[in-house]
Amino acid sequence: MRALYVRREISLEALAAELGVSRRILRRALSACAIPVRSSGTNTPEGRRSRVASNIAVAAARVETPDLFVWLAARRREGWSLAKIATALGRSVPWIRSRLADMERAAVPATANHTGGGA
Repeated sequence: MRALYVRREISLEALAAELGVSRRILRRALSACAIPVRSSGTNTPEGRRSRVASNIAVAAARVETPDLFVWLAARRREGWSLAKIATALGRSVPWIRSRLADMERAAVPATANHTGGGA
């Protein structure tokens, strides 16, 4: 139970569904195992990733593209402003900036560590 709820940071709702029990029963079981229940709305890394992925899928569907990042790159090459892209996707400009930053991070190889030091 600890591995599922605490280490995986799975939500109470998701864990209850996975185990096939109600949230109330799961709360009692966690309490019996001395595992503190997180308050509702606690933001976990898994939850954030899930929401980002869901929002990306919705935005891609809105502009009828299978790959939002390819679509974003094409619009930037065409000179679209962040505001125009945001309007087309139904998202905010900060959200667009964040996705563009995701693209830039993905384009840089993880092993590229340029410190600028000489040999």
